[in-house]
Amino acid sequence: MESRGVAGWVRALGLFPSGLYAMTSAFGGERSAVLVSWAQQCGYEPPMLAVASPKGRPIAPLIRDSRAFGLCVVRPDDCFLMRTLSREDQDPYEALDPIRCETLTTGAPLITRAIAALECEVVRHIDLEGDHEMYIGQIVGGRVYDESSCAAAHLPVADGACADTNGSAPVHTNGVMPVDLRSA
Repeated sequence: MESRGVAGWVRALGLFPSGLYAMTSAFGGERSAVLVSWAQQCGYEPPMLAVASPKGRPIAPLIRDSRAFGLCVVRPDDCFLMRTLSREDQDPYEALDPIRCETLTTGAPLITRAIAALECEVVRHIDLEGDHEMYIGQIVGGRVYDESSCAAAHLPVADGACADTNGSAPVHTNGVMPVDLRSA
């Protein structure tokens, strides 16, 4: 059934989470980034992340050869970062040149103007029959750069349960507990 000319599955798909992220990687003196919309935690022990990246981007061989990538949460109002990383007229290996980055353990550049960033070691690459490819990465490091943008986060809980906000009975959370970082 269609509603207002849009297929039902399209409307339903729009309800699934997406965001704005910069996927980064570096190898052999080259580094690059690509904007992606689909990233999701896909494991708890060990912590893993799934990221869908457009096929054919110059970042793919860097991820393949380094076996690592970074994923940076882009502020929705960061026009500079969005414009810089989506320019078609620049050398893709120079896209990160005007952007301040740091590296932690894998060598993947992490954008310090992002809200937060994770670095991952690739555990699986899936070449999908479509316009994207999937990377599964084990999270090996990360950093929050903007605490003020993190009103609430989900932090791991050892026993898979948490108490509600007033400390009463545990509520099953599949190993995740919402935490207000402003008071942490």
